Amino acid sequence: MDLFHNRPFAFASFSAVVLTLAVTALELSHRWIFSLVLLFGAILLLGIALVRRKCGKGQSTAILFCLLAAVLLFGSWSFFNRKVDFLKAQSGKTVTAEGVVLERIGTSASQSTFAFSLEELDGDRIDQEVLLKCGYLSALRAGERVRVTGTVEGFASLKEDPDVSFSVSEGFSGILNCAEAKDCSVVASGERLLRVKLSEWNAALSEKLVERLGKREGGLAAALVLGNRSFLSAVDTVAFRRVGISHFLALSGLHVGILIAAVECLLRLFRVPRAFRIWAIIPLSVFYLAVTGASPSTVRAVCMAAMLSVAFLLRRNYDSPTAIFTVLFIILAVQPCSIVDNGLWLSFLAAGGIVIFVPAVRKALADQKPKKAIHPVKRVGKALLLSLSVGAFAFAATLPISAFLFGEASILSVPATLVLSPLLSVALVFSALSLLIPNPPIFLITEKLLWLLRRAAFALSEWRGITVRLQDRVTLILVLLTAISLFLCAVLKFRKKLFAVIPLAFVVLAFLSAYSVHWFGQKAVQTAYFSQKSNEYLLFSVRGKATLIDLSGGNRNDSYQIVDELHSMGCTELEELALTHYHAPATYLLNCLAEKVKIRTLLLPTPANGEETAVSERLAEEAELLGIRCEIADRSSALSDLTIQWMHDAGMKEPAVTVAAQTDQASMVWCNSRFPSAEQTKFFRRYAAGANVFLFGQHGSTSGERRELPAIGAAKIFVGEWKGNSTPFLPPENRYYQTVSGVVRFSLS
Repeated sequence: MDLFHNRPFAFASFSAVVLTLAVTALELSHRWIFSLVLLFGAILLLGIALVRRKCGKGQSTAILFCLLAAVLLFGSWSFFNRKVDFLKAQSGKTVTAEGVVLERIGTSASQSTFAFSLEELDGDRIDQEVLLKCGYLSALRAGERVRVTGTVEGFASLKEDPDVSFSVSEGFSGILNCAEAKDCSVVASGERLLRVKLSEWNAALSEKLVERLGKREGGLAAALVLGNRSFLSAVDTVAFRRVGISHFLALSGLHVGILIAAVECLLRLFRVPRAFRIWAIIPLSVFYLAVTGASPSTVRAVCMAAMLSVAFLLRRNYDSPTAIFTVLFIILAVQPCSIVDNGLWLSFLAAGGIVIFVPAVRKALADQKPKKAIHPVKRVGKALLLSLSVGAFAFAATLPISAFLFGEASILSVPATLVLSPLLSVALVFSALSLLIPNPPIFLITEKLLWLLRRAAFALSEWRGITVRLQDRVTLILVLLTAISLFLCAVLKFRKKLFAVIPLAFVVLAFLSAYSVHWFGQKAVQTAYFSQKSNEYLLFSVRGKATLIDLSGGNRNDSYQIVDELHSMGCTELEELALTHYHAPATYLLNCLAEKVKIRTLLLPTPANGEETAVSERLAEEAELLGIRCEIADRSSALSDLTIQWMHDAGMKEPAVTVAAQTDQASMVWCNSRFPSAEQTKFFRRYAAGANVFLFGQHGSTSGERRELPAIGAAKIFVGEWKGNSTPFLPPENRYYQTVSGVVRFSLS
């Protein structure tokens, strides 16, 4: 492969990006100093070259590195230190700001979030983009100039909160919280910004696809053609991720290449000259890039296609590795916040794996002594091997960063990509035709193609064990060896091309290691108890399967922590989600969890009245739309060697919810605080007398009361975090117990 041989710009770009990544990871604040030092070094080396009238390859590469690194470091400092740190320093202050609403990011029952171009802060001119969060349902529209009085919230560091990267990568430097509607006033509608117009156009085209193809298929078409995933169903998103084909839903080189090939074929049918076809592709690609939002993966694909076209027209050689590093440098120089964009690194690593390693496979498959005719079976076999190598090396190149960012991977990624790519190509082309040509037969064909693609992904996602966690020590070491071997195979010169197979061997070993942990992991029941002021959950896991018990009403903000804990237990799906009671007319936990993990069964308690019956029917309908089976039950036995039962003690004046989990070796009881003291003895004798672990929850606590627990024999006693001024039923002072604020973990063995 010998990646950097005779590629000085590629080596300089690579070194500059690595240096900028290291500085960003270390969160160094004086990046402008490093930038000035490197710029001075470049000028010094250039001066020496001019004096000597000679500039060798090494010196020219060093000059390039200093210049490129100085540009990237200065841009990184300008965004992270001058913008992000500036708002972090203003955190907690109440300010008056003025700016333009760019787009609506999200809306819930009690909050609206917008992308806000901040132009003035307390009378001072400023040019930043922030998240505007309104603590109410706001009617603001894109393009309106507004004046806001709110509280500044600076982003936490990337080390403290990795989720911050999702906002930072979009260019946001902080958050402006507006609590009440009276604190926000529209100054003027103003002239629509180009970005606002393009965003509205994208939304209008997406809505047109939904109208023509239906909600599910139209949402999938909008994601494939326009990169708009707001209409995409949660169940489809999870299905594609579990199968390992999430890249189908994110605009990338695959989509751009398919559409360019379709346009090329169309122009060829009309006998358009080749030179004109190539010239036409460049403005069409740029226009498509603008309409779809210019994601890093789309920018990479369009820029590389444009470079290829220009190289052909100028009759110059096109070098793919140099093109990749050039585009990466341009993106990071123009938009420094993209350095924390996961999509950017997944896109570039996948493309790098293909353009660096696949040519070696193609050369190895080529006949040394070409014959006049090649047997058709042999030709097909070589084509399949080449296609398989494309998917394998793209997957191997992205596996290290996937393990680091997401901690899981799908074993079906490569074969599913290989099998479903032809269907994706046809569906993508017909989706574009459905957008351009209002023809019902085309709509019908497109709808059937998208339905087939969606159903295939959903059917494969139902298989158990297709995704595994890559977080155990041995697996992580093998993933690290994969990354090292990929780099060495790329930069070193090997006589035999078979050395390129070494990274793939490490990938196989990493999956075998991950599955060995999954198959031969701990047999004890791992338990996590979440207590977060107004929400409580119990998560049980054994032998790679998990069940979640919702002890409260559910809250959408808890889904992230639940999924993280689920992953830490080595699980990538939920066998069951059980609601112990109907707390409120709306339960958000189901939808929020379904967007992140596969849920197989939803267990609902028996409704006690008409209101609870209506809620259960609505939840059952939502579960069906999400591909989740729904049952009315008061116990779970999905996990081997574990029985879980929840009950309402209706005989009491204030019914108490109780959850009892039991194995052959140990038992656990959770109860809330709603029971009269006169019946405590009966209650504890029935459920908690022989429990090894006792959890006293805060849900339903009564303010201003203090009661003591009867003597219980549990080895571990946990008391949940209490809300407001409520006081728990405390055990006797000489009895040890642990107050839970967050998560506590223990084993039932």
